[in-house]
Amino acid sequence: MVSRFANGTYQLLVDFRIRGLEIREMELSRSAGGAMVYFGSLKKALLQSCPYLVVLVLPLAQLLRGRRDTSALGVACLVPATYFAVYAAFAWHGGMALNLRYFLPIFPLTSILTAYAWRELTEGLPAAWHRAAIFAGLGTATLYLLLVASRELPLEQQEGVILSFPLVLALVVLALALGSALTRGQGRVRLRGATLSALSVSLVWAAMVAFTYDLPTAYQLRRDRAELSSTIAGFIEPDSVIFATSGDWYYGLLSHQRVRIAVPTYDDYRDFQPLARFRLQASRPVYIWLDPAMERAVRSISGSIRPWNERSAGADCSSRSPR
Repeated sequence: MVSRFANGTYQLLVDFRIRGLEIREMELSRSAGGAMVYFGSLKKALLQSCPYLVVLVLPLAQLLRGRRDTSALGVACLVPATYFAVYAAFAWHGGMALNLRYFLPIFPLTSILTAYAWRELTEGLPAAWHRAAIFAGLGTATLYLLLVASRELPLEQQEGVILSFPLVLALVVLALALGSALTRGQGRVRLRGATLSALSVSLVWAAMVAFTYDLPTAYQLRRDRAELSSTIAGFIEPDSVIFATSGDWYYGLLSHQRVRIAVPTYDDYRDFQPLARFRLQASRPVYIWLDPAMERAVRSISGSIRPWNERSAGADCSSRSPR
C-alpha cells in the first residue's frame, strides 16, 4: 500500500514517465521516452504544469512553526492535501487531458498560498530584488517565445522543454525557498531575493506553456469534436443509439436531437450485444464507431454491417448497422 501510494504520488506530482509502459489507455499513447501523449501533445504532472507550486514549502514552514496565520494556513493546505492523497492512492491522472483536470478545485487555494509565499518573500526586500524578479519574468517570456513557441519541435525535444525543464526549475525554486526559510542574517535577504526571481520565472513559464501549448491543443480538439458532431448530425436518425469506445466525440449530438451514446468499454462489452440486438429487433437505428476493439465486438453479432461511408461521404471511420 505504501509503495503504491509513493508511486502514485511521484506520478501525479513529478513525472508520468515512470508509469509502466504496459499500461494502455484509450486515446493516450506513449512516447519512446515513456511520456504520455494525448492527441500529439504531452500530458503533464502537477509540477510540470505548475513548477512554482514548490514555493508552498514557505507557508508550510510557517504553519509548522505556529507563529502566525496558523488556522488559515491549515485550512488552505487541507483541501489540496486531501485531493492529492485520494488520487495518488489510485495513481489516477484524470484520463484524457493535457493536465490533471481533477485537481482543478485545488487551484484557488494554491493560488492563495502562492500569494502568501510571495508576500513573505517580498516583505522588507530591497527594491532592487523586485526589479530583478520583473526582469527575470520578462526575460523568460521573451526566450520562450523565441526558442519554443515560434518553433515546431519534434516530440522528443518537446519532452525536454515541456516535461524535464519545469522539474529543474521546480528544484531550483525549492532549494532557494528552503534556504530562505532556514537561513538567518544578511544571507537570508539574498536568498529571498533569488527565490523571488526564480518564482517569477516559474510563474511566467507555467503561463506561457498554458497559453501557447495547452490552449491551442485543447481548442483544436474541441473544435474538431464540434465539427464532427455537426457533420454527422445530418445522418443520425432520431431515437438512435451510438456505440463508441469514447463518447466525447458525440456529445454535441445531444443538442441536435434525441440520441443515446453508449460506451460498451465501461462494462467490458457485456451489455453490448444484448442492447444492440434489442435495438435492431425493435427496428431502431444503431450506429457504431469502429476501432479494432469495437470491430471485434461487432463481428460477434449476426447480420452484415454496411460501412457508413457508403451513404455519407467522409465518415469512413464509422459504420451503421442495418435496421
